[in-house]
Amino acid sequence: MPDYGHRLTYKRSFSDAVRLSGGIDTPEDLSQWVASMDAKLPAILDILRSIRGLDARANDGSPRYGFYGDPTLSHYDTETGLSRIVRAYLAGNPGFARMVAETDAAYTCGASPTNDVHAVVAYLKAHAKPVA
Repeated sequence: MPDYGHRLTYKRSFSDAVRLSGGIDTPEDLSQWVASMDAKLPAILDILRSIRGLDARANDGSPRYGFYGDPTLSHYDTETGLSRIVRAYLAGNPGFARMVAETDAAYTCGASPTNDVHAVVAYLKAHAKPVA
């Protein structure tokens, strides 16, 4: 999209995939964690190979937090929440309109037809098609 450039749009921690009851304090803990990751990572990578899989994983309704732990609309794009809009549109997410409204309302000055989210949506509708 013109004027928006490239930025990272999705971030999750390894601990989201494999949770240990404590920390990784011993070689045995590390061995257990590596074995769990070996078992789960291929399925996670398969999900990320499709826009629908990525949308389902990134827009799964789980709590989202910014760099400083503050609540945000997107798992990574804490400035605008526009990344989830693009993913949702391309994936044909049924919650797309709700996400647009939430993003619009989250702007500093509140919902407005001049907010960037509306330009992004217009651009997507004019230049992109959801995955069939």
